[in-house]
Amino acid sequence: MNEAIDGHYLFIITKVNWLSDQYKMETTDGSTLL
Repeated sequence: MNEAIDGHYLFIITKVNWLSDQYKMETTDGSTLL
């Protein structure tokens, strides 16, 4: 059960980091992908 929880948090952290990188790219380009 602990492994499942760790995996879930790891997924969230990875997703947040990815979204953060996407946001940085958007602000740098001056255009949005949305």
